[in-house]
Amino acid sequence: MQVLMFTCDYRDTLPEIRAICMAEIGVWMKKFHQNFLDDSYLKYIGWTLHDKVGEVRLKCLQVRCYK
Repeated sequence: MQVLMFTCDYRDTLPEIRAICMAEIGVWMKKFHQNFLDDSYLKYIGWTLHDKVGEVRLKCLQVRCYK
């Protein structure tokens, strides 16, 4: 259910929702890297790196630079 909601919300009209989605997929990738750290989920970060709102792009970069 969470993944289905994510795929709908990452394109939301509100930039705050898109930024939350990017932050949350970063959490999923850290906790469940065996499931979420592959191209079927990394594509959302790649697509959202081109967002017109800087806050959303920043969240994407923070996900990509996690430790």
